[in-house]
Amino acid sequence: MPRKRPGFTLIELLVVIAIIAILAAILFPVFAGVRERAKMTSCASNAKNIGTAVMQYHQSYDDYNPIFFTNGPPRSSWVGQIQPYAKSFVMFKCPNMPDATDAQGRSIWTTPGFAVVDNLSLWEGYAWNVDYMNFSADCSDFDVNGRSGPPINMSRVQRPAETIMAYGCALAPGSGSFAGSNSLYPPYGGYFFGTSPAIETTPEGCAFANSGWGQGSFNGPYGGWEQPRHQDQGGNGLFCDGHVRTMTAGQAAAGTNWNPNLRNTQIVVKDRNQYLWDLQ
Repeated sequence: MPRKRPGFTLIELLVVIAIIAILAAILFPVFAGVRERAKMTSCASNAKNIGTAVMQYHQSYDDYNPIFFTNGPPRSSWVGQIQPYAKSFVMFKCPNMPDATDAQGRSIWTTPGFAVVDNLSLWEGYAWNVDYMNFSADCSDFDVNGRSGPPINMSRVQRPAETIMAYGCALAPGSGSFAGSNSLYPPYGGYFFGTSPAIETTPEGCAFANSGWGQGSFNGPYGGWEQPRHQDQGGNGLFCDGHVRTMTAGQAAAGTNWNPNLRNTQIVVKDRNQYLWDLQ
């Protein structure tokens, strides 16, 4: 007569459950990190395609940058200006960027009649380096109700491979951040322009009292750099020669004394050779 096979004891079951729980605790963050890196790779690919579209615009307009904003109608940012070359607004949405909707729940990306250039070209996920790519150094040509600019000619950029043109934008909540003052803006969503880290710009840059990075900045303590959206793994910067580099916010603010706890008015350029935002 065959012997009855003994079952698991309670202690054995508890040991197995504990081992599974430990493995899950180890592996789930790894899987989450892999997913996040995949999103960052897709985000970098978007930035690369945006760079290609901007360079095609340069070829058509004698190496001048697009006007960063016109109030319309329709109102349009640089994103709208390069649409004949980009042929898509989708590439301007980071894979893990929250959707921008109004009080009625209308999405700027999917709602017919609301997903229009007026909204899509402003609430997208890549910010223009407006301090240096547009405006004269004394900011005298700023006109929020008209054609903000004028754009610079790319011949003025002395080190294209070391000068940021645009970057993945995630306006983090913080003191003075635009995130807290506009109902359409979702936390860690995008916006069409960003500012250089130092409010005291180099001579050829234009900055305003609430620009720069840090506490009190229009763009929040990280200046809109998308690192907070990517679980602090870094963000993607598009450089003037078309290449894309994944960097932490600290690396993007090289050459300054930036940290997110400083007031924006305290952040200055310390070393122009390291600074990635100016034209020199």
